[in-house]
Amino acid sequence: MLRYEFERKGIAMNPGAGLCTYRATRKKLVLACEEHNIPLSQQHRALADARATAELARHLSFSKAAGNAKAASISDVPKNLSHHTLRRGLVDAGTSPMHRILCRASYPQCDGGIQQYLDMLDWVLDDGVIDAKERSEMKWLARDLNISEEARMNAHRAYLDCIISAVQRDGVISAAEHELVLRIASQLDVQDASIPEMTSVPTVNSIPDGSCVCFTGTANKELLESIAEDAGFKPVRTFSKRCCDVLIAADVATSSSKARNARKWGIPIISAEEFIDRCEGGRPGSRPC
Repeated sequence: MLRYEFERKGIAMNPGAGLCTYRATRKKLVLACEEHNIPLSQQHRALADARATAELARHLSFSKAAGNAKAASISDVPKNLSHHTLRRGLVDAGTSPMHRILCRASYPQCDGGIQQYLDMLDWVLDDGVIDAKERSEMKWLARDLNISEEARMNAHRAYLDCIISAVQRDGVISAAEHELVLRIASQLDVQDASIPEMTSVPTVNSIPDGSCVCFTGTANKELLESIAEDAGFKPVRTFSKRCCDVLIAADVATSSSKARNARKWGIPIISAEEFIDRCEGGRPGSRPC
């Protein structure tokens, strides 16, 4: 089925030579996982079983049964297709800041081996950290894909450049995005990166009682409006230069039309999280933020 789908898109696929964990262990997946101390939650769910099987395969990677195993690969991927892996589990658990940036990024032009390496790097960097075990496994993967150390570091630099381009795409670099890019550069051991500065966004030290506030890109807008009213503010649904004093956004770096106009008109923007913090403890009109 996978080969058919790839062929339908004009992508060449080499299925490799797989490792059957059942034949290698002679046990069902749940029993094999127990033997190797591999957690298996949500048994019989495709994604959970696939992850557990992949971890089991790593435990068996140096066994005799894995001697002839070869990784699958794809090539001739059209440039207009994304190379990033869709991580459906993140939809339910909430998407990480790193993944939000990666969704806007494009891989640098590279061969199939580098693409496989960068796809794994996506997963490793999802929490913004490459620990010692992950670093070791990434080096092993590069060796398996015949990627030299020089080519691997060049891929890291190109990968970081793509992340920076994605961050700059909306014309705003928030403090969180700037800190994240710095951290990723450090994790990738890229020392000579040209990282842009944060975008200056108008803000306020305190919000006077009675200020008109408008919300954009936030969930539970009705709840936030209720919190605003209890704190002495006036929530407004229509955003305009005359009718709004402060814009509250899920992300201060949002490129929504309201946020773009707020920056143009000099209206302060604060995050919903910061706004709630300011509202806690009573009416914040005289309380500095």
